[in-house]
Amino acid sequence: MKELPGAAGEKLNRLFSDFIIITGRHDEGYAPVDLNAVVQKYLSSDQGRYAMAFYRVLINTNLSEQPVQIQGSVTHLHRLLTGLVNFFVESDRHPPSLTITSTNETSTGRALVYGELTEGTYAVLSVGEDDGDFDVPKNLDHLFDPQNTLDNFDIEHPSLGMSVVWAIVQSHDGCVDIVFEDSGGIRIDVYFPLLQKNENEMQVREAVNE
Repeated sequence: MKELPGAAGEKLNRLFSDFIIITGRHDEGYAPVDLNAVVQKYLSSDQGRYAMAFYRVLINTNLSEQPVQIQGSVTHLHRLLTGLVNFFVESDRHPPSLTITSTNETSTGRALVYGELTEGTYAVLSVGEDDGDFDVPKNLDHLFDPQNTLDNFDIEHPSLGMSVVWAIVQSHDGCVDIVFEDSGGIRIDVYFPLLQKNENEMQVREAVNE
């Protein structure tokens, strides 16, 4: 797609990109991705710096010391993280600080707010507010619905919001949980199937042999 120039073009390009993700009409290739690297890339990106500067929000990290690898798209995962952070900072009472966490987790299976976590090992990417001052949305059941996105559409910061986050989660075979913290705030946990070490090594060998 040829991108349009200027500020108006940038907004249209962003909307078109979101639409492509939601409709699944993208040709983005999937490869082994370390979620830690996705977080670091976001923090140094224009989107991350804008969130911290414009909204004056402090973004802390608590990243796993081990690689947190999945099979996915770096571009789409960056968009997912942008969407999760924006969900908090674009609220009426955005929190002064957020924490982005990555971890590997083994689960025996349980029900989540959005989906069912089956038995297995997962890579978990979380974004949560630290101070309990965040107004929890009343329509959590429809948080990812496209209609909810349209009802809250902001022409100055156009995107398809949390519906894009949901589309990316689904395309990566993930699921989402919302955890209500003791502090009064919330944390959004995104679970992806963890890419096992032997799978990663096999894919590297295949790529070398091609």
